[in-house]
Amino acid sequence: MENLKKHTEVECKYRIEETDLFKVKLHMEKIENLVKFTYVDGPDSYYINKDGDFLRYRKPNNSEDGRAELTMKKKMKDAKDNVIRREWNIRVDHTPEETITDMIENLGFSFNFKIFKVCHIYKYADATLVFYTVADITDSTAKKIDHFVEIEVDEDTIHEKTEEQAWEVIKKYETILAAVGISAQKRMKKSLFELYRN
Repeated sequence: MENLKKHTEVECKYRIEETDLFKVKLHMEKIENLVKFTYVDGPDSYYINKDGDFLRYRKPNNSEDGRAELTMKKKMKDAKDNVIRREWNIRVDHTPEETITDMIENLGFSFNFKIFKVCHIYKYADATLVFYTVADITDSTAKKIDHFVEIEVDEDTIHEKTEEQAWEVIKKYETILAAVGISAQKRMKKSLFELYRN
């Protein structure tokens, strides 16, 4: 079996209840070999084109490195879910927002919705675990508030793994997080884009 390509995302998402957030946090903090913890919050704006492709512009309020990104994600051909996708992230923190949105619109994308995310990010050597809260703020009021956990296979080394090896990483952390209700049966098929798009 051949290795996955660079710019491939292997990620599973799970919905959790608000009452479980603290339990998830305490459990994640006990997992050994943590490389880095990051807290970040801020808006993600989504733009869509006539073919249904989307771009996400992320400009966090409190990123420690000031990182802002423009991201494109694409489902694999004939994919039935969003677990394995192609993903390209371009840093844009030194570019004015007006320039970015003008470029996006000139590429044929138009604004669709905006969400606000509050993220707790736990980076390990082989994966990143995140739990976060999302609110739809398209009309400047917080609505459709949801809570999620994500397990993402390390993006910097994904091209060194086969799809089977990537799945082993996902399953490893599902087992570790089973005590807080994370399981293969609870994997979501829809992406945030599909959940919130207008």
